[in-house]
Amino acid sequence: MNKIYFFTLAVFCLFVTTTANAQAAKLAFVEEFTQASCGPCAGQNPAFDALLDGNEENVVVLKYQTVFPGFDPMNQDNPEEVETRWDYYTFTGVPSGAVDGSSIANDCSAYVGAPACLSQADIDEAVAVGSAFEIEMAGGIVDGILTVTGTITAVMDAEATTPVFRVAMTERTISYDDAPGGNNGETEYNHVMKKFLTGTAGDALPTTWASGDTFDFEYTLNTADVNIYQFGQVRVVGFIQDDANRYVHQAATVNPDITVSFTNNAGVVAVTELPAGVCPGESTITPSAIIVNGGNEELNTADIVYSVNGGAEQTYIYTGSLATLGQETVLLDPITFSSSEINTVEVTIINPNGQADEDTVGDTATGEVALAPVAGTVFTVTLTPDCWGEEASWEFVDDSGAVVASSPSYAGTTAGEAIAEEVTLDFGGCYSFRYVDSYGDGLNGSQWNGCDINGSLEVADAEGFVIYDYDGSFDVAEAVSAFGTTSLESAVEVLTSLDALNLYPNPVSSELNVDFSLAENMELNVTVLNAMGQVIERNNSSFAAGANYINVNTAKYANGIYFLQIEGQEGVKTAKFTVSK
Repeated sequence: MNKIYFFTLAVFCLFVTTTANAQAAKLAFVEEFTQASCGPCAGQNPAFDALLDGNEENVVVLKYQTVFPGFDPMNQDNPEEVETRWDYYTFTGVPSGAVDGSSIANDCSAYVGAPACLSQADIDEAVAVGSAFEIEMAGGIVDGILTVTGTITAVMDAEATTPVFRVAMTERTISYDDAPGGNNGETEYNHVMKKFLTGTAGDALPTTWASGDTFDFEYTLNTADVNIYQFGQVRVVGFIQDDANRYVHQAATVNPDITVSFTNNAGVVAVTELPAGVCPGESTITPSAIIVNGGNEELNTADIVYSVNGGAEQTYIYTGSLATLGQETVLLDPITFSSSEINTVEVTIINPNGQADEDTVGDTATGEVALAPVAGTVFTVTLTPDCWGEEASWEFVDDSGAVVASSPSYAGTTAGEAIAEEVTLDFGGCYSFRYVDSYGDGLNGSQWNGCDINGSLEVADAEGFVIYDYDGSFDVAEAVSAFGTTSLESAVEVLTSLDALNLYPNPVSSELNVDFSLAENMELNVTVLNAMGQVIERNNSSFAAGANYINVNTAKYANGIYFLQIEGQEGVKTAKFTVSK
């Protein structure tokens, strides 16, 4: 399947003019546009990266994670600057690359600028040209502020039409664990552009240089404004580029030193690995915490204290080796609690390296897990494929992690024609529904040439209560929806000793109307229960003979199935209603 389209790119020309003086040694500047959900990228990047790693002394590398063809969390960190550089080169597909501003020779592939076409000879040729410029660059991060200083020196007379100096911060290596979501199988991403310190436009340089001329520079960046996965991987790249022809005259890179104001200091960045929802009753979750070393001493031990809804605390003893500003995701032990509408997980880190934390700001982070809606036990999964039905799959998973039902193959299906599958689950279970698109664009087929159809996906129980709904108008690589199945449904028809009961609207969003009639004056208990039989609220009131009316505020209820019971001396009447917002 090909969803990306290409056109021929003109060969770039370079036109610096120099007088005959000794040239500086040149570093080849290699750029690539790639993506974490791009299959061809996964195919070409291993050999491409191996070639670059083997030429570490001769190349400077900058990679841009693009917005297409699927999901890429690294693109979401800075999509605007990636797009600007993409437009600068006018590539139309990924993976694509350039050496010193010129597209990688495409005589080995139909892909313009395909990284697979880069050879050792190409790198040797770029380095052999030499340069009229030297770049001296130093950098450091002090209390989160990156400062880059240095000097550009002309080692010979030179002219250029529109020269600029660009400086960008990168992460040398990002692992899939730090940036999950891409689905092309890559487990690490290298030389990822994070932010231009100069802006993508760069700093204008003189057009005419005499040997010995210099240009001093200093740039700063507050790293708190950038999503950095691992500070130990931060690098800074600088390059001189002529915008008239995109030729890169020289490049340099530096690994900044990192220092902070504290010796022993740790923090919690976020609480992660929380489920999409928990069911009513007793629940057990296994959260993770992203911790950070905010001290100059390597973090080897710490206590991680956590609880849910302010309940009993558990302590996890962390041991490891975390450099200054380094982050690590720590899988905590399971914790059990009684679930409520919103369940707050609080995690605090204390005693870094067995010492008092010198700065308690940022020591605590929280995460929330909502109460999952409760539905019936029989579900209909209705998938309408786009033009690539083979990319879609789904499954139902129980609370032990076992797959209890899964999709058929949608290969060969007709775009736009709905396909329904029925799934029956057990009473009283806690489940999640997971949808995956292998390409990463979901059912959003109309964005591609040759397909004008968006698909859709709906999962609903026999009562019409929807637990997942996707209209195909946007990209989805993966989605998870949690829910429970009712254990009271089989008893609904048994409790029928009172007169008829009318509930409307049903499903209800914020206000449920209840009509019933009595043959005589009567005192009644009115109770609302959730689908697991737990009492949500209860009132006792006196009612007169004849027509009666009750209003129930359901705005505070979570989506799901509920039961309203009216109980008097002579019996009980139960009716089911669904909250859907």
